[in-house]
Amino acid sequence: MTDPDDLTMDTCDLACRIFHIANTLQTMAAALPDDKEGCEVPTRCMVSFLARMTEEIAEEVMDYPPTMVPKKEAR
Repeated sequence: MTDPDDLTMDTCDLACRIFHIANTLQTMAAALPDDKEGCEVPTRCMVSFLARMTEEIAEEVMDYPPTMVPKKEAR
């Protein structure tokens, strides 16, 4: 069992942090030029994909019960 002193944030706080990451990635994707057809590293596409993925993860975390997360998992 986890010691209450080792707890730092609830799942809502964790989801908010994930949403911040998603929003940052969305901003970065908007600032990047369109990827050229056939480019080896489609940077804007990859950043947009990561933004969507982190937003989906944040939405899933929001569905979790509002429990505390151990410190080592919170950072």
